[in-house]
Amino acid sequence: MYKQTQGKIDGVVCAVSTGGQIGGIAEYFKRYSPRCNIACVDAYGSAVFGGPSHAYKIPGVGLGWTPRNIRDVNKIDYVYRVSDQAAYTASRILCRNEGILVGVSSGAVLLAALNLSLQLKNKYPIIALLGDSGERYMDTLFDDEWLIKNNIDRDTSMVQLSSLLEKIDTPQQSPNIESNYNDTLIDLLNVPSTTVTRFEQVDESLLESA
Repeated sequence: MYKQTQGKIDGVVCAVSTGGQIGGIAEYFKRYSPRCNIACVDAYGSAVFGGPSHAYKIPGVGLGWTPRNIRDVNKIDYVYRVSDQAAYTASRILCRNEGILVGVSSGAVLLAALNLSLQLKNKYPIIALLGDSGERYMDTLFDDEWLIKNNIDRDTSMVQLSSLLEKIDTPQQSPNIESNYNDTLIDLLNVPSTTVTRFEQVDESLLESA
């Protein structure tokens, strides 16, 4: 991303799960393009960035703790939380209006990226990383009976997209982003010693070669 844009990026937005993607992006851009805004998208019910943990319906997003792949949560500029309904509806809107078949988490990323653009009034691109295809969700995301059963709005109009943007909650903002590290899980989960699990210094050569 950095090379293709020659560093002219105003923001990068992606969802969080194990933290590898957002953690690496935050480390790289805060070193080479500190003015670039890094935004992370999580689900309500995930406890990656603190808060109460409970069930949610956005697949592939969130954890019950902060993964050590995220070395410093405050290298992330914004943390958005998006509701189940908003994520599902936004994904369907993207498919219906742009012909882009993506998964549920991508709907959440879309909303966060649009909100960030409105807030920043950006000059350079904001890159939204859409994690997976919608092909895996034909029996949920694109199934009317499932949507009705789970109280997901099926309106895919651009008016609905504007409504979702108006309702998105204010994100957590650095330096006040919460964390929920839990290193006792290393022992509880019997993580192999060959796996990098500790909060170690990043190998600078990896950043330089990226």
